[in-house]
Amino acid sequence: MKAGHQVMLSNSRRPKRSGVSAIGCEVGTVDDVAAFGEMLIAPIHLQLLSANPATPLKKKAALNPQNSFPHLGPVPELDSVEFATAKVLPRLLPGSKW
Repeated sequence: MKAGHQVMLSNSRRPKRSGVSAIGCEVGTVDDVAAFGEMLIAPIHLQLLSANPATPLKKKAALNPQNSFPHLGPVPELDSVEFATAKVLPRLLPGSKW
């Protein structure tokens, strides 16, 4: 934000968190954030990411700095050790840039 970037945050637990506007960013729903800007940083559990629509992310750069959380349920591709997270994410969000 200090460098002039527009930033929007979404927090499913408390979307209208106080203090967010004090740092100079916008607040929105998950859908708002997906449609906003050119890049998405989505620290979303893999198990939850597959439940979100990928359409708004087409042609956007998407970063997902996280790992699988086994207690949230299996991710077959990762459990079989065939794929790393970096190979699973493009399948969950087709059309986005990784």
